[in-house]
Amino acid sequence: RLGVTKVAALKGCATFEARTGLSGTDIGAPDLSTVFNFNIQAGAGAHYFIEADKAISVQYRFMHLSNADIEMPNEGVDSMGVVFT
Repeated sequence: RLGVTKVAALKGCATFEARTGLSGTDIGAPDLSTVFNFNIQAGAGAHYFIEADKAISVQYRFMHLSNADIEMPNEGVDSMGVVFT
């Protein structure tokens, strides 16, 4: 026999994300030598629910742009930041 217990609703939760894609940019040399680039993104954060449909959120995000050495120079561009919503 399997018993089921009601669990109180959580007020918060952790979030994680990872993305990859293609981009176009005019940043130029020496960081990027092509308009076409790849991007890799990752992030982690938390939501704290103040009501059932409202939350306060904080996230850390990182993004890297690079042309994957298709053409040199290719130093790449990294950006990171904290987002509050």
